[in-house]
Amino acid sequence: MENVLIVAENEELAEILVNYLNSNNFNAHAASCLIDAQEKLRETQYDLVIADLPSMKTPDLELCHRIRSVDQNLPLLFMCDIEGNFFTGFHLQFVEYIIKPFRKDEFNRKIRTLMGDSIKKQIVVPA
Repeated sequence: MENVLIVAENEELAEILVNYLNSNNFNAHAASCLIDAQEKLRETQYDLVIADLPSMKTPDLELCHRIRSVDQNLPLLFMCDIEGNFFTGFHLQFVEYIIKPFRKDEFNRKIRTLMGDSIKKQIVVPA
């Protein structure tokens, strides 16, 4: 079972994503801030980090570098607002973004792309 860490100050968004991923056979956890995320990353081996950039007070590149200081090859998926909070670190390996609001199939595709062959199951999209 793949471990996924959701980093979002918005507790409602974090809960929705954790519940969705857990219902699709992932082991998802939430962190409400970068310090909490770094602590969780040191305690658990995660396969993917999903961060909500608009809710984070940390600039996107700093967030990325701080997460990567714990695990250099950890795939990162950043959620961005279409209104300009746009991730600038695409030159970094294993980084992807998704613009909110997004559809489930788009979210699932981004996860599959980042996790590659490590994800053997299909994510079930509820009707």
